Amino acid sequence: MGEITLVRHGQANSAAKTEADYDRLTELGHEQARLLGQWMVEHDGAFDTVMAGSLRRQQETAAQLGFGDVITDPRLNEIAYYDLTDEMDRLPDMPPRTSPGDFAVHFPATLSAWRDGRIAGAEPYADFVERVAGVIALAAQPGRRVLCVTSGGIIAQAVSGIKAIRTHY
Repeated sequence: MGEITLVRHGQANSAAKTEADYDRLTELGHEQARLLGQWMVEHDGAFDTVMAGSLRRQQETAAQLGFGDVITDPRLNEIAYYDLTDEMDRLPDMPPRTSPGDFAVHFPATLSAWRDGRIAGAEPYADFVERVAGVIALAAQPGRRVLCVTSGGIIAQAVSGIKAIRTHY
């Protein structure tokens, strides 16, 4: 059996209003990634393969971790959250967001609407699930240790997929 370590990118620009504005690490995000890399080297050792999504924040995090050659795989890219929320805001039954605290309600509602087909996004939900399963299957190489630098949505889907597999046994 292989070992997969999933790492969420360091702190990104949380004041962003668009995907492009969000897609960069803050100074703290760079420091988080550097410190995590140091800790991982001291406690976990080397990885056989290091992969990262193609988003800037994922690439910057992978570089700061310091494990050397990184395989770029866009299947590790995050969902297009801002695109989904723009669609969600156009639904008549969704109250408008007025503060950052609304995220705790709006985000799960947005993901549910996407999963249920009420909003489409740039990528259909079924395609998202399939791409995450595909990259996790690739990373789950028997006898190998694989590090995947990605984002929270990918990690949540990967864990959800594992839970679904365990339910069948």
